[in-house]
Amino acid sequence: GKGNVEEIVVATRKVLTRHGYYSNAATQLWYFPSLSEYSGLLEKKGFRVRFAAHFDRPTELKDTENGIKDWIRMFGNAFFSNIPESAIDTVLAEIQDMVRPTNYRNGHWYGNYKRLRIAATKL
Repeated sequence: GKGNVEEIVVATRKVLTRHGYYSNAATQLWYFPSLSEYSGLLEKKGFRVRFAAHFDRPTELKDTENGIKDWIRMFGNAFFSNIPESAIDTVLAEIQDMVRPTNYRNGHWYGNYKRLRIAATKL
């Protein structure tokens, strides 16, 4: 849902821009609609939305040292096309440092997921 992994995405764009990778920073990988936007799309396709919720779902990442760096390599690798591997390591370290205040708690890294849960029936 709207706001999903927002801190990670914002930090990634800022760090890529700081290093001069402007087209990489502009990469649009994901679509995270608001609750009303997604409900409206379903209604336009002939569904009746019976229940809708937008909620936080912080998820602990397994690696306590490189959690954010590993997460970005797994899910956001397209941000780094045509960037030398030696530069990627530097960028990832800066991103992880930037999100430490929002995504690191009690010795663990977290993905700040936002989820939509919707029940709809086809009319």
